Amino acid sequence: MSKTEIILSIATVLGGISALVYFIEKWRIRAQIKQEVLTQRKSLSEIPSLFKDAVGLEEEIVGLFFAVAHQWHNAGKIVCDEKSSNGKAWLSDFSNRGGHVVYGPYTLLKQAGMYKGWFRIRFCADEKEPMAEVVRLEVIHGGMHDTLLLRVAENNDGLYHFYAIPFSYKTAERVELRVEKLCKAQIWVDFTGISVSR
Repeated sequence: MSKTEIILSIATVLGGISALVYFIEKWRIRAQIKQEVLTQRKSLSEIPSLFKDAVGLEEEIVGLFFAVAHQWHNAGKIVCDEKSSNGKAWLSDFSNRGGHVVYGPYTLLKQAGMYKGWFRIRFCADEKEPMAEVVRLEVIHGGMHDTLLLRVAENNDGLYHFYAIPFSYKTAERVELRVEKLCKAQIWVDFTGISVSR
């Protein structure tokens, strides 16, 4: 075999292994949801009071998406977490690769208007440089990317914090909320959500 054939064979095997791992993870999450180990997406009547308090009376909550019930993850696992709103969270640990920890839910909003994408996360970065970027939060809609970068110096305390990104929704396109890991860090995601001005 030539070097090119060997490299192609190795790439094919690695691609197959990656696909297998991806489908096993999707199957594991679906199985846990069916066994009710994971909480299903809650109705808006079951919104945690801490989220209602963060949003305030000037806005209405129109979406709530628990990270453990998402089927869209890049790396990490479900963990018990007493600090989360429902006892479980999605954790991307130090050993996990970077990239999108949680993304989705690709939801349609009922009407155009001023909205906010909400993220309840906590993180501990291994990085010591205070200005190093740890997490990128994004709201993606209609080809637009509204972004918030979190640095080591900002809430690198292992406690949950809310982060909100305002965005103007003008098109009938699906909205995605992303949490992306940018350096060696532990990131816990409790939930994401969407609110609209009343």
